Amino acid sequence: MKKFILLALLFSLADIWGTCHLTVVSYNVGVFNKYVKNSSPEVAAMMREVGADVIGLCELDSCSIVRNQRRDQLAEFVDQMGEGWKGHFGKAMSFGGGGYGVGAVVSPRFRVRESYTIPLPKGKGSEPRAAAVVETERFIFACAHLDFADGPSRLRQAEILSERLLERFEATGKPVILCGDMNAAPDNATIEFFRQNWDIITSEDLTFPSDKPRSCIDYIMILRGSCEYDVIGHAGPKKRFWAGNPKTASDHLPVIARIRLK
Repeated sequence: MKKFILLALLFSLADIWGTCHLTVVSYNVGVFNKYVKNSSPEVAAMMREVGADVIGLCELDSCSIVRNQRRDQLAEFVDQMGEGWKGHFGKAMSFGGGGYGVGAVVSPRFRVRESYTIPLPKGKGSEPRAAAVVETERFIFACAHLDFADGPSRLRQAEILSERLLERFEATGKPVILCGDMNAAPDNATIEFFRQNWDIITSEDLTFPSDKPRSCIDYIMILRGSCEYDVIGHAGPKKRFWAGNPKTASDHLPVIARIRLK
C-alpha cells in the first residue's frame, strides 16, 4: 500500500513540476436534452471512456424550473464523473428562475486553486455570454460560449476574453488552455483574432450539427508563449464511442485534444 501511495505522490509531483499529460475536451452539451430527456449520464460515460482530465461544457442550466425542474446540471455531471471531480459554473444570464451558462470541470488529478467567471457583454448579439475559468497548480483552463447572431459582438467578446486570460497568465506564468463553442468558422474574423495570440490545436473537421456536421465552430487552443507543449495524435471531433452515441447526446460533437505540457 505504501508503494502505491508513493507512486501516486510522484505522479502528482510530476504533473505540478514536470511534464504533464492532459486530455482536454470541449463539448457543447445543449443542456443535455437536445434529442433525449437527459444525456448527462451518457456524456459522463463517454468522457470517462476517453480519459478526460479537463472538460469545458457549453449550454448548461443551473436550477432552471423551465427546462430542468431546478436541477443543477453541472453538479449532477460532476457527481457522475466520480469522486474528487470539481466543476465551476459560469453564469451568463438568469433563466427560468435559475441560470444559464458554461462549465469548467477538472479531474481529481489536479487541485483547484481558484475558480471564477468572466462575463462577456451582449452588445447587439443574442444574449450575454460568459467564460468559466478554473486555475490549478499546473495550468489555467477556461471554457467560453460566444454569440452566434452578431459578428461584431462575438469579436468583442473574444477580445475581452483574450485580454482577461492574458492578464492572468502575466500574473501567474501558468499555461492557459481555452476551449468552447466560438460560433465562428475557421475563416471568421473571430477566429482570425484568436490566431494572433493563440495556437488552435484542434483540426478544422466539422463539429455541428452532430448527426450531419457542416460547420467547424468548436475549438481547443493554447495561449501562445504560455508554455511548451506537444499535441499527441489527432486533435478534433470524435464521432464514435463505446459508451454512448454522440449523434444524439447533443447537437454538437465533442472535441478532444491530448497534449503534453513541458
